[in-house]
Amino acid sequence: MVSGYFVSGNAANTGDVLMKLRSGAPFLTRFQKGKGTVYLFHSPFTGSLTNFARHAIFVPVMYRIALLSEKQQTLAGFIGVDETIDLQGVSVSGDEVFHLINESNNFDIIPGHRTTTEGTLVDIKNQVVLAGNYDLKANDRLLAVPAFNFNRSESDMSFFTADQISEALGKYRLSNFELMNAEKAEIVNHFSQLSEGIRLWKYCIILALLFLAIEVLLLKFWRK
Repeated sequence: MVSGYFVSGNAANTGDVLMKLRSGAPFLTRFQKGKGTVYLFHSPFTGSLTNFARHAIFVPVMYRIALLSEKQQTLAGFIGVDETIDLQGVSVSGDEVFHLINESNNFDIIPGHRTTTEGTLVDIKNQVVLAGNYDLKANDRLLAVPAFNFNRSESDMSFFTADQISEALGKYRLSNFELMNAEKAEIVNHFSQLSEGIRLWKYCIILALLFLAIEVLLLKFWRK
């Protein structure tokens, strides 16, 4: 229950309203400030203006705010790109080094790193060449499990037209290639003929049955 609240003129324009009152006025608003997030309650928890702090929903809301405030690490990177792993709140001493390990591939490198005000940035620098999950450790401490995949640009569903393919065949003088513009069933038959030749066994069976029928008719109706 809320019996009083403060009005913020810019809340609806610059922030995301997460909770509203029955009147439509914002009760909880989220603002982005630089790399951080500010959550504004429009009614104080102390006093008699609201009983929100004693309500059952109070703990789930605060727990959700804490979860959303934690910066999420990148789940996967692409091989062939300079990937940087951001370790929030992690710092290492001068004697400690990072190890990026994949035991199944017998892979173990020491990546470079630099310290920031928020933690440590680990530079991979295109040293990963095989896709998989890797363990990022420092003095046997498991700090992260980054995954690296191959670039998915081969999944681009844009294709050359028949005219463009024909032009490319002529341009590069690829005389041992043939462009087929046909339905699926015709393409299957065409490939079957290329690999197995023209099948004549059906015609042989038909001719054999035909000659057998002629022989039966001759034996039955031909009289000397």
